Amino acid sequence: MDRLHHDLFIALDALCGSDDVAFCTKFTAFVTQIEQAFRKEESWMDDVDLLTNAAHQEQHARTLAALHHIHALVMDGNLDIGRHVVKDLLPQWLSFHFSTMDATFALALQLTEMGREPSPLMI
Repeated sequence: MDRLHHDLFIALDALCGSDDVAFCTKFTAFVTQIEQAFRKEESWMDDVDLLTNAAHQEQHARTLAALHHIHALVMDGNLDIGRHVVKDLLPQWLSFHFSTMDATFALALQLTEMGREPSPLMI
């Protein structure tokens, strides 16, 4: 999971530093990358029964819905909104999501792999 997170921030950094010509292509690649990262996490969630799984998956779905909307705007030439999202909004959202939902999930996943049942109180 740490590798998925690291790779998303590397991709965001590359997006922020790209010129207008490359931005659209890199934005498309980023949307695909975050979709794959969320799918991978959600496949791991199948192995851990946490009360927060549904809320976690909902956060993924809402973020992807917003990114798909922004992607359409970027493809239509509105690079400013795309740049604002990758520079200002996504890094903050991802940091918060990683330190809350993903941190709880990672701990539960580790406990499961050690043969211990995660507490139902892990929220």
